[in-house]
Amino acid sequence: WAAMAATARFESAGARSDLRRAIVILREHGLKRSARHCAELLVGLSAEDVSVEAGALSGIAARPTEEAMETEEMAWSGTLAAIEGEAVSDAFLQASTFFELGEYARCAAALTGREAGGGPLPAKAPRPEAPSREVFLWAYSLFLAGEKRKEERMLEAKHDPMAKLKAVNDHVEPLRDELLARRERGRLTGLAVYALGILLKEAAMARNLGGLEEAAKFLESMEKQRRGEAGAPA
Repeated sequence: WAAMAATARFESAGARSDLRRAIVILREHGLKRSARHCAELLVGLSAEDVSVEAGALSGIAARPTEEAMETEEMAWSGTLAAIEGEAVSDAFLQASTFFELGEYARCAAALTGREAGGGPLPAKAPRPEAPSREVFLWAYSLFLAGEKRKEERMLEAKHDPMAKLKAVNDHVEPLRDELLARRERGRLTGLAVYALGILLKEAAMARNLGGLEEAAKFLESMEKQRRGEAGAPA
């Protein structure tokens, strides 16, 4: 019964401060929807502290304790502080202006230079010691450049459903592999981890689309067979 009566204190002032900081960081990195979501949370958040009773959360497996909430808040504030503490280079500022204009490949190249060796990406990978904000912007801008090209291919193939299914973002796999390698070396932090999450999700979706493509090929072959049988002489 003591556990059911336990409460945890949610401090509104700290949460509001963190949300304000997060909005600035997210806008700096082109994450407009995430920034909007945080802004909506900020405006909707009560100015009063809130006591959360464990008994009121009986449908949730992990019931928050005051200690757990304080630990979570410290981790979140620490992440914000780490990002805020990173140096902002002239190259990052220039690349950000290209990003805001939708010049995504140019944004990545402004950070790291163009890839001259014929690799799978149009811009070189960031140096190993690059700040996480630069790794993130490089990866996210190239991901969006790949998305832009994929949409163009789908428009070009508007009358060909099979070609539409084959239109993929060619940048996802090389970007994913680069960020995974950085994570294995302990070089992936801050928003660069978020970029890896985006790429892993997209890679999983591409695998599912591959299954749809196989199904479409099968249905297409069945349709051709049906037409052939219908046209065959009795």
